[in-house]
Amino acid sequence: MSDRLVGLFWGRNTFTDGRGGFYYKAQEQQMAIRPEHYGDIRLAANVTDDLRQLTAAAAGGGNGVGATLRQRKEGSSSSQQQPANRSSVGRRTGTSRYGYPYQVVEEGTGRRPKAGTLNLLKFDRIGWSDAFDGQSKAYDLLGVVRRVSGRAGWLDEALLSMKEGEVRNVTVPDEYAPYVELRLISIE
Repeated sequence: MSDRLVGLFWGRNTFTDGRGGFYYKAQEQQMAIRPEHYGDIRLAANVTDDLRQLTAAAAGGGNGVGATLRQRKEGSSSSQQQPANRSSVGRRTGTSRYGYPYQVVEEGTGRRPKAGTLNLLKFDRIGWSDAFDGQSKAYDLLGVVRRVSGRAGWLDEALLSMKEGEVRNVTVPDEYAPYVELRLISIE
């Protein structure tokens, strides 16, 4: 069971280490995942029940799914100094109704689009094929202006749930570039 691909940890392939732990690779180096972050691992469908129980127990859940499907807030580390434009409330994570995991990298402070109306939104959309902030950027669409109604899939859903200024990472496995960063600039 050692060094077996078991899922994703914030957009990076996750492996078992053969000793009951998990790791991901960053620039060809193995980076251990701390047990308190096991709940953030998105396990593949073919993963055995013992691994599901391990991640669920570390995340504080007992149903085999753990905290991965529950929206939660993670506190900021006091050892990490945040830039002045970053919110100090920590990173919020969750799963969209389409089943795609997301992480709010920067909280927005502006207005939120109104559901049920044809909102004209200005946003940035960056996609990577390997990982968030990875080496393989697939596209970099800056200043896109588009009407959003909430009926056109995961992108509309994500944009309608954001506030102006928010930056969000969304993992969309069935996209050409599955690691997408969205920044809602303004509501026009």
